[in-house]
Amino acid sequence: IMVPPPNPQPPSHWYPEGGYQDYGHTHWADSLLFGHAVSNVTVRGGGTIDGNGALQSGTPTAGDGCKMFGFVDSSGVTLSEVTTHRGGWFTVLATNTEHLTLKGMTIHASRDALDIMGCRHVLITEMNISGGGDDAVKFGSDYSRSKVVDSFDINVTNSVVGSNGCNALQFGSETLGNFHDFLFENILVTAAGKAGIGIVSMDGARIFNIVYNNITMINTVSAMYIYIGGRLRRPPAGLASNDSLVGAVHDITFSNVHATHVSHDSRNWTATIEGQPPDDLVGIHESHYAGPNLYFANFTVISAGGGISSDAAIIPPHPSLSYPPRYLVHRPAFGMFIRRAKGV
Repeated sequence: IMVPPPNPQPPSHWYPEGGYQDYGHTHWADSLLFGHAVSNVTVRGGGTIDGNGALQSGTPTAGDGCKMFGFVDSSGVTLSEVTTHRGGWFTVLATNTEHLTLKGMTIHASRDALDIMGCRHVLITEMNISGGGDDAVKFGSDYSRSKVVDSFDINVTNSVVGSNGCNALQFGSETLGNFHDFLFENILVTAAGKAGIGIVSMDGARIFNIVYNNITMINTVSAMYIYIGGRLRRPPAGLASNDSLVGAVHDITFSNVHATHVSHDSRNWTATIEGQPPDDLVGIHESHYAGPNLYFANFTVISAGGGISSDAAIIPPHPSLSYPPRYLVHRPAFGMFIRRAKGV
């Protein structure tokens, strides 16, 4: 299946709840296959769906598409044994969807491969994901449905995952609802332009009861990145203090996780655990620690090295409104950089 050229008319279904997330996460009808409030839908291969350059990798003009699969408010959706090329901004965007199964797909992403937003009871297994300038497997929670939606009971297993330009396995940055009871197991990460494993709470989410087991990573810029920020792109706004809105990351287990060939051309973005400090500019007056119960067992990182003794004096900034690993710049450590954390 080859995607045809754009239709000059705009899609018939637009969803107006913007402001708390970007365009891409606010619309679904600009997909090759679009489902709103559908149930018991299966797309089964094995064939190939090719975006053919007609799916945009950014905000489209009216009538253009930017997604291959878009599902919202749906249940019982299965995509299996399908190969995709050039999927646009999102190969799969699923929002507020439950009982979602993605199995045996081969995805050659243009930008994001999988964005799973506010979903429950999800199985992602036997996948092969490569390419892409953005996240490969990303879990988020935004305000596109005019409510806060939690994500839970999600398994990602027995897969090969890589992202040339961004994170391989990622929570965030859109993080309004909580995330809990996730299992990542038996996964090979072949590339990550940022973190192999990223856990970012920027908008108030609690992320907890997450297990990573038997994860092998090669060619990542950062092996692991845990970060609490104070962007708080959520209602309510304008509070005298935002401390009650800041998120948390706790009860995370890393078991049999190994990263090799960790390197970057010019900077050291070592494995990082970073809590949120007081920041009057964003109305946060207390420290918010990562942890407790951040548990590492048989966890190894082999990096390219090359640091100099003066690196040890570096004090990285903490940008409350930004989350990419590069914004902490060069770290004063090569094994792991831990700041504002407890129970590690």
